[in-house]
Amino acid sequence: MRNAIIDQAIESSRGKNRFSKGYNGYLQYKQLIDMAEHVSDEYYGSLLDDSLNKANNIISTNWEKTLGKTEPYKNIFLGDIEELEDYRRGVFFSGPALKLNVSKSNDKSHSFICYNKGEKQFKLHHAEDNIELKQRFDYVVPMNKFLSLIVGNTTAIKAQLSKVVNEAFQKSVEKFEKTEDELSANKLPKNHYLGYPTREREIHTLFSRFETNSEYQFEQQLFEFMTNRKNLIINKREEKLKLPDYSVYSQGVQLYQEEVDERDNQHRVRLSCREISTTPEKIIFDLLRTEGTSVVLCSATASSSSVISNCDIEYLKESIGNNVHVLSEHDKETFDNLVSHTYPIGHQIEIKPLEHYTFEDNRDEKTFLPEKYKMMFSKEAREEGLDELWFKCTRRELMKSKKEGESISFPLYRLFQFIEAYHWFINHEDIRSMIFFQNRNGDPIQTNVLSCLIDGTYKYQNTPFEDELPSDWSNDHIRISKDWEEVEGSILKELSESKDSKIMLVSAYASFKAGANMQYEIPDSLDFVKGDNWETNGVRLKKDWDAVYVQCPSAYLMMSEDGNEFTFEKSLYNAMLSLMMLYERGCLSKNEVASWLCRALSNNFWFGDKNNPGIGKDKAAWAQTVVEQAVGRLCRTRNKPHTTYILFDMDMAKYFDKDNLEKSLTKEFRTLAEYILTMPKEPSTAANPEEIVRCNNANYVKRQLDRMRSIALRYTPHPVREDDFEDDVEEGTSVPHNVQINQLMNQSYKQTIIKKPVIDDYNELVEEDKQLTFICKCYGDWQRNENNEYFFSFDPNRRNDICPQGKGKLYPQPISPSTVRLDVLIKNDVIRKHFITNGYATDWKSGNLILHPEILKTDYAGEIGEEAFKAIVLEYTNCKEEDFKHLEGRDYELADFVICNPDGTYKIAFDVKNMNPLVEHNDKQGELATKDKRKIKRERLGCQLITVSMLQLTGESMDAVTEIHGIIDNDGNIIPSAIDRLKRIIG
Repeated sequence: MRNAIIDQAIESSRGKNRFSKGYNGYLQYKQLIDMAEHVSDEYYGSLLDDSLNKANNIISTNWEKTLGKTEPYKNIFLGDIEELEDYRRGVFFSGPALKLNVSKSNDKSHSFICYNKGEKQFKLHHAEDNIELKQRFDYVVPMNKFLSLIVGNTTAIKAQLSKVVNEAFQKSVEKFEKTEDELSANKLPKNHYLGYPTREREIHTLFSRFETNSEYQFEQQLFEFMTNRKNLIINKREEKLKLPDYSVYSQGVQLYQEEVDERDNQHRVRLSCREISTTPEKIIFDLLRTEGTSVVLCSATASSSSVISNCDIEYLKESIGNNVHVLSEHDKETFDNLVSHTYPIGHQIEIKPLEHYTFEDNRDEKTFLPEKYKMMFSKEAREEGLDELWFKCTRRELMKSKKEGESISFPLYRLFQFIEAYHWFINHEDIRSMIFFQNRNGDPIQTNVLSCLIDGTYKYQNTPFEDELPSDWSNDHIRISKDWEEVEGSILKELSESKDSKIMLVSAYASFKAGANMQYEIPDSLDFVKGDNWETNGVRLKKDWDAVYVQCPSAYLMMSEDGNEFTFEKSLYNAMLSLMMLYERGCLSKNEVASWLCRALSNNFWFGDKNNPGIGKDKAAWAQTVVEQAVGRLCRTRNKPHTTYILFDMDMAKYFDKDNLEKSLTKEFRTLAEYILTMPKEPSTAANPEEIVRCNNANYVKRQLDRMRSIALRYTPHPVREDDFEDDVEEGTSVPHNVQINQLMNQSYKQTIIKKPVIDDYNELVEEDKQLTFICKCYGDWQRNENNEYFFSFDPNRRNDICPQGKGKLYPQPISPSTVRLDVLIKNDVIRKHFITNGYATDWKSGNLILHPEILKTDYAGEIGEEAFKAIVLEYTNCKEEDFKHLEGRDYELADFVICNPDGTYKIAFDVKNMNPLVEHNDKQGELATKDKRKIKRERLGCQLITVSMLQLTGESMDAVTEIHGIIDNDGNIIPSAIDRLKRIIG
């Protein structure tokens, strides 16, 4: 599915189409809505005109916020003199929540769109910051913000066009049904509809009114916009909520690239767009949310935990919870038992490991042909010195073709393993059919030359072996192919015709589809062990191959290097999506994604776990799946050789993990896996991948929560900031839909964390919890000690991001109930009773997953403090539950609690703090001063605002009149003077 989606994405962006979603695409949409007065209104009435005018108002307002009264000029020119040969720059998007600048490695400059009043073009400049550029230009806009503006405005236009289509569609349906009613009454209607109304017909009808040359392109894009969901449907009692899903699976990916026209004398710049708009995960999720629909995932990779070799099952589990079912342990055992009975009695499996030969002196010029492999050449070849000649020629070719920094020892070890595997094959009487699986097709010249030198058939070749590897040698026992038609029509046929055939098929992993059955018909007089077959008269029995070699998988995520533009594009699209999937799973950080995207765009991409240890578990699951599929080629029939031989590259031992074997396995692969797991493993020096994933997820959540709060608290007092808000122009006192949704998500989040600081698994999170669509990522498997506390490290050089221990500074305090003052609050009986009544956690139970440290020490601590204060107010004052007012809209979070008068007006407001009384608390850098913030809040609310600390503070109050410095003491006892003040204030 993923490959098909990528192929479609490439096809839709071929040639000049790649500019249809960049700045040029926006200008085309703007040109459409500028034609409003020239478009017929006969079909739509005022609907189309009103929608186009509204779209114009929205995009004009957005444009003016960023670029003032500037016109959207057609031309952008390169302002810098730069080397264009390897010019690679752009911005990578995955929805509104993730934007990454992409450029060459070690290039710290950013792209800016610049403009001077009076000119008729924009200039593109590159600089580390905008300080100098602002002295030269009237407007300086970062490229990512410029693109956000373009994308947002294009979306606004599409949204208004969609509104026209939907309303017209409903009217068309009503007219069609009326027409049918008239026909049933034997009346001939005046208007005959040519077919049942569809949205596709309505979209075509709409764009035909504009008479544009790009009609088909517009139709495709609007249909995709209308059908491509970017939200999750969450059930809230009887209501269905559409909430934003910021995962890559819903948002897709877009890479906007700066493309410089070298033939243009002014070096014009166009912004192209590569986009993947849908994913298999989104398709499956939509199917699962369709009433009466079930999806069965059944394939060779269905049980793999790797997102590279499988659908992201974890995303589906997080999104729909208990609706994802997997086979139980009993089911797996039953299935394995049934499969085992299909094997013939007496069938054996023999495992042979092949070592990764390493040279003591790893300098390339000191490499040699080891005696072990020398003795595998035929006696005649050794006597003629052809073994040494082969090594001399091979080393020369490898030295010539290697890249800077590479060693020839790696390709030599691969060649040595082929020597050993072929020597085993050709000299083993029991083996007449063998598959040699490697990561790539390999060098056919080396394959043929080595096989001839090993079995002695070099003597019958037409070309002598002198100073170069002969390119025309061939071996009757070797077949090199990745073409299934050739395998099925020629190789399998040859094995079926004679018991004396002896063939090694050399191929690459994933050359053949999983459903391609490679068994062959059993030739007469062949000795084999027969299973319990369902025999049919006239149909010959088939058997499996005798042996297989599996190389250590290394093509985890690679770029194609064959020079073909289409294969490069496919590799780039695959890298874009795969990197984001690994980011979603926490295997990569945001900075690592940006770094690897730069490499992918420059086709300098060699992705591995050495530099990115966070991918370790995913790569291990992927590697095991690759090997499992390869070995599975020998597990298709009930008829076997007496012994099946499996030769394997010992390098793959590091990828084998018991966790990835908890599924149904074939006898052959299980035997191989058990053999590998008994091998001694070198201790890993890399960082723990699970810890890296945990830290990456914590940082991901921190950014998402900051963004959510930024939108939800849009109208609370804060310094002037340049936030991107993707919403319509506000009307009256209402707030944009985007703000409402984020306020709803924030409220759900606060309820979830106070009730469930610890969970055993994601199944404990119900639909209401998932109103925050990334709530599952808020938990991690942090290891607590016997004191119910855990520690974490942070990196002061990266915005205090959480990092693996040993990589940054250890946070001075452990995270525990006492750190957030839960233990003190719960000592108070009133607070404890209130928590129990409302389902709030009174302690941190044992469990596999606990909230991330940033959440516990800030949001969670704040929430339990607010609820503790509410409990005290309800107990010790005349205030009732219904007297509390929950602030929404523009007043959201202006105060934690507002108590109302009988007429509904605000009486008094409270800001509640649950702060550590032993720590000095100052205003955060960049935030408004506390006194200024309180003044604005009081003016907005129209009532007095009291700041309350739940625990008794030791310092002096800033304002004794509007502050209460403690409700309870460290033993949980109420402070009588504070209660008296509350009673007087509330009345």
